[in-house]
Amino acid sequence: MIRFYVEAQKCLYGFLGLILLNLPLLAHAECKVTLKWTDNGGQPIGYRLFERETSEGYNENHYYDVGAENACTVYGLEENATYHFVVRAYTSDSESENSNEATYICTKGSASSDEYPPATPALVSPADTTQSVGLEPVLTTSDFDDPEPDDNHAQTRWQIFRVGTGDAEDECIYDVVSNSDLTSLKVPEAILEPDNAYYWTASHYSENGGVSEPAPMSDFTTTTDSTSASLGGSDSLGGGGGGSSDGFFGVGCFIQALLGR
Repeated sequence: MIRFYVEAQKCLYGFLGLILLNLPLLAHAECKVTLKWTDNGGQPIGYRLFERETSEGYNENHYYDVGAENACTVYGLEENATYHFVVRAYTSDSESENSNEATYICTKGSASSDEYPPATPALVSPADTTQSVGLEPVLTTSDFDDPEPDDNHAQTRWQIFRVGTGDAEDECIYDVVSNSDLTSLKVPEAILEPDNAYYWTASHYSENGGVSEPAPMSDFTTTTDSTSASLGGSDSLGGGGGGSSDGFFGVGCFIQALLGR
């Protein structure tokens, strides 16, 4: 069984104001925590870290895809909240059972805030209102821009929402934060469906823990060809430089509400 432990750390982290209401960017005290685990003895492709709060269950659709590393840092944990974590190893066609569950409490006084978050990124591709986008497009943002010259690009949050039809509401279907795909990310297979309407956004994270405002939503429609993969996006992953091997992690879908969609 995979077993892991927790290292609590102080961090600088920015909290987003409700941007459509023209509220200022608020400095909000939050924590980060580094989790480390033992190897399970097999030969997994990588590990997935799942997070929940005490009153919630684990969400199978949102996780931290850590790759082959035996550690992951989770940012943006709320002060005075209790979090629980499990890890699973995975291969190309299977996934292990849960590890032991680790618990971390972000206590008052262990968190701090950042006054200088990165600039809001621009969404380069797919551009707004693009039609016939392939089912595995490459999402691309502008380069990282931060008012602090010594602060670097650490992570990018990528989110895709499916537009609801009829009485159905819009739904967040893909939500990851990547430490390696910083300015471009290829959407995995089986996320998008043919002939559907979607919109996406992204936020940039700095090494000091600051987070940009999310980019204004960009709408696109997928191709009717179910065999098409990368139409509407580059086949090359630019990456944007920097980052570490922690991989991706999912952190919930709240940008939709913040942007009033």
